[in-house]
Amino acid sequence: MNDCFRQVRCSLNVLIAHFKTIFVMMCNGWLKHGSVNARSMHHNVEMSTTTQLQAFFTIFISVFLAELGDKTQLATMLFASQDGGPSKWMVFLAASAALVVSAGIGVMAGAAVGKFVSPRTLQIVAGTGFVLIGSWTLWQAFKA
Repeated sequence: MNDCFRQVRCSLNVLIAHFKTIFVMMCNGWLKHGSVNARSMHHNVEMSTTTQLQAFFTIFISVFLAELGDKTQLATMLFASQDGGPSKWMVFLAASAALVVSAGIGVMAGAAVGKFVSPRTLQIVAGTGFVLIGSWTLWQAFKA
């Protein structure tokens, strides 16, 4: 029974991860082809306030959904659940600071890589990586 539950849980996690990946890719396509032009964002062309808000909410929703149920959230829940451990505010502030630093590194790395690699190539590499990781996770879940 325990193995069956574990396989179902792993399969659901993979399914959720794939849905999140598809959503992020759809948002990326909307950013690229919709009213928010990725080229104007990349070349620092001035965008309207509406366009900037659309970009903000697209990025926010994409990252928010990608982080739901992630190891980071689970670790934060673990720290917050400890009796006699750090205060809930300390857990919130430390986890928030870690996510801000992590996002900053991602932005700097993306900006650096974006100078040498086309956005299309990055999409192909990221999509291939997601598919490979998802396939490996499914293989592991059914192998057990």
